[in-house]
Amino acid sequence: MKFVEMTPQDVGKVVPLYVNYYNNVEGAEWTDAQATRRITQILTMLDGYSIMMLDKTEVVGFAMGFFRQ
Repeated sequence: MKFVEMTPQDVGKVVPLYVNYYNNVEGAEWTDAQATRRITQILTMLDGYSIMMLDKTEVVGFAMGFFRQ
């Protein structure tokens, strides 16, 4: 396993994980388009930070957030 910082080009790799979690665990109704927009917002906001967890080349998890003062 390794952790890498996400870039805007990686958003499509984590969208299925995001949609699956929120729809199947939280009972929400996210679409791929909505998830793409939200992940991109957080990833590109001032002081945003996101990482992916990889098993060889497969994305198996991710975390995102932002620093606040």
